[in-house]
Amino acid sequence: MGIIIAILTADCMRTLFIHCGLHKTGSSALQQALFTNRRLLLEQGVMYPEVGIPPGACAHYNLAWQLSRDRRFQRHLGELNAVLRGLDGAHHSAILSCEDFESSLLHPRRWQAIRDQLDASAWQVVVVVYQRDPREYLESLYCQLLQSELGQEFALFASQAVRERRLVYREWEFVFDAAQIARAMQQVDGVEVILRDYHALTAGSVIDDFCEVVGLNPEGFVLPPGLVNPRPALADLLRHFYKNRMGGSSVDASEAIAALCERSTGPLASPRNIATACEGLMDARPGQRRSPLARRSAPDALDIGKVFSFETCLMISDLRAMGRTQAAARLIAGWQQWTRLGTAGE
Repeated sequence: MGIIIAILTADCMRTLFIHCGLHKTGSSALQQALFTNRRLLLEQGVMYPEVGIPPGACAHYNLAWQLSRDRRFQRHLGELNAVLRGLDGAHHSAILSCEDFESSLLHPRRWQAIRDQLDASAWQVVVVVYQRDPREYLESLYCQLLQSELGQEFALFASQAVRERRLVYREWEFVFDAAQIARAMQQVDGVEVILRDYHALTAGSVIDDFCEVVGLNPEGFVLPPGLVNPRPALADLLRHFYKNRMGGSSVDASEAIAALCERSTGPLASPRNIATACEGLMDARPGQRRSPLARRSAPDALDIGKVFSFETCLMISDLRAMGRTQAAARLIAGWQQWTRLGTAGE
């Protein structure tokens, strides 16, 4: 399952663990558990600093934003330098956690700057990264970014991610290739990286798995209720997509989208060409690769690339103009057949 690192306290070597997500790998639940149980962590020799955590949050967003030069960084919420200086006189190991550290994973100089500010004779730095099946990551990330004004067609979004093995959107940088992460971190003196498979967690829990990696005993922890981030309904996603494509138009397309979706109840799934292209990316455990092609899509699955497309936007506009007429019904039926996974255009 990976490397277990013992936590050393007092006059021994201490460890700064930096949990970097990735996005969509249970980071929120882990961060809530760490934040809620700060006292119990200290009893085991580990700090979870409050510096850099915005009000109402549990993760070190401000520190990650500073590292990645993100415009959301606010000096008054705490800086990395202050945290690192505070560690110098500490007799505890420490954990920093934020999925937005992902945006810095391919930038060795940023991590070298952290390493260089800590006494190498007293501190080791360990970066922990959880990886998700790349096809699932693409689909989930796309649906999330639709809610952050992304208006790009899924086919273009996915092809860029697969071609470049990373994706840049605003200040975010999403990484789809574990080998790239490993190569970048090899350029940093004195920093170790641990790659974990999100689909093979200890006890099926990212909290238990991270505790195993760090060497913590989670017994007695107050755990957060099951944090589930369900994917929004298709109609809601299409509303975001249409609005974003139309430049934030205030035109209400809800009725047209509802008509389009009323008989489309299947889950979204990537077509086979995307699944094939994703195979091999972010291979967390050599020799035990989980091929995306091995997981069959549901019989009623909708091709996510055809749903979130130029043609769908045109159809929504046509439906708005037609209303619920017989012609509109034929248009809807044609769209439903066209978007089924495995139909024409694969």
